[in-house]
Amino acid sequence: WLVVREAGSLVVREAGSLVVREAGSLVVREASSLVVREAGSLVVRETGSLVVREAGSLVVRETGSLVVIETGSLVVRETGSLVVRETGSLVVRETGSLVVREAGSLVVRETGSLVVRETGSLVVRETGSLVVRETGSLVVRETGSLVVREAGSLVVREAGSLVVRETGCLVVRETGSLVVREAGSLVVREADSLVVREAGSLVVRETGSLVVRETGSLVVREAGSLVVRETGSLVVREAGSLVVIEAGSLVVRETGSLVVRETGSLVVREAGSLVVRETGSLVVRETGSLVVREAGSLV
Repeated sequence: WLVVREAGSLVVREAGSLVVREAGSLVVREASSLVVREAGSLVVRETGSLVVREAGSLVVRETGSLVVIETGSLVVRETGSLVVRETGSLVVRETGSLVVREAGSLVVRETGSLVVRETGSLVVRETGSLVVRETGSLVVRETGSLVVREAGSLVVREAGSLVVRETGCLVVRETGSLVVREAGSLVVREADSLVVREAGSLVVRETGSLVVRETGSLVVREAGSLVVRETGSLVVREAGSLVVIEAGSLVVRETGSLVVRETGSLVVREAGSLVVRETGSLVVRETGSLVVREAGSLV
């Protein structure tokens, strides 16, 4: 049965559990727990705690603390402090100061000054001037001109032209043409053709064919077949079979069986059993029991 009531612009129609109220452009339909309100392009549906509002392409659903807004490809869900926005493959979640964006395999998290990006195995963290990249065992930190790379036990630091590599006890520093290697007490410096090795009190310098070793007061120089040893006032030179020893005013030369000693004006030559001494105009030769002295024309 149908009952129609009219009062001015208000029309009420009742048919069983259905009640329809019309007043101008407003139409309200009620059937049991369902209430539908229409005014122009706006439609509001209520059933229990669920409220749905539609206006053109905009749809708003409310149930308890959950609000869902749909317009075109955009869907927004709100519940408490959590807001989720979806459009196409992009999903944005906001709760308090935390914002999470997802698009395919890319996830971006923002909270305060911290931004974290994840895609596959790559994770990038940014906070202020600090950027940290992680992929597998590789970690790269950047802040200003400083870059630090870590992979297992290997750490590489870069700042301008300076590069420092560390692995275990080995440290390698590079800046321009200078390379410095440190391992325990051993330090090796390389600059172009110059190599300097230090281990405790021992210092070894190499440049081309020249090698210089220093330990305490002892200095040893090697260049090809020439070896020079210096300690205090003592200098020893070796070149093939020739050995030259200098100590103050004394000079000793040895080659094969020949030995020559010089000190001041005195020169002594020894070859086998022959000994020759020269000082000024005096020459003395000794061989076995024979002694020959020469002084000017006197023999």
